[in-house]
Amino acid sequence: MEVPAVVLAVFLALAVNNCNEERKQEAAAAKTMEAILLEVKQNRSALENNLKDNRLRSQQLSAAKDTIKLKGTADGIDLELGYDQTFLSRAAWEMAQITGATQHFDPELVQQLSLLYDLQNMYLEQGNQFLQQIATVDFYQAADHPQAQLDATLGLIHLAEAIGQSTLEQYNTFLKAYQ
Repeated sequence: MEVPAVVLAVFLALAVNNCNEERKQEAAAAKTMEAILLEVKQNRSALENNLKDNRLRSQQLSAAKDTIKLKGTADGIDLELGYDQTFLSRAAWEMAQITGATQHFDPELVQQLSLLYDLQNMYLEQGNQFLQQIATVDFYQAADHPQAQLDATLGLIHLAEAIGQSTLEQYNTFLKAYQ
């Protein structure tokens, strides 16, 4: 009679322990979700500012391009070719994946976050590629052809802006659904 009671007590203790462990994991997942929400809000703000800065740069470059067309030369025009890059964090998302917190998220949420962070990465990569391109000697050897430099710069800024807008839309969709 004592053996079944001891076995039952052990099973009961294991069940309680498993329940407590599950509660701890759920609480950790909730904290991770809070961190992701904060990270997305901060990234959205940084991206909005970055897009605004690059739109201004694009307008200035377009005006310079129009002036060159009118004058037929770039003489006397100060061309500031470039691109403003921002930092967008993915630390909370990576922590969620490393700790396994995503196992406690709804699969649709995980899919939405994966898309969001993939778009964010594409935006950052596009910016990095642009900065690498304008850092090359070949880019500046084309100084005899400022129109070509402007076209290349504007094209890259517009591509980055399109990716940035998609990322911004994904941020807003996510925040609307989970805030």
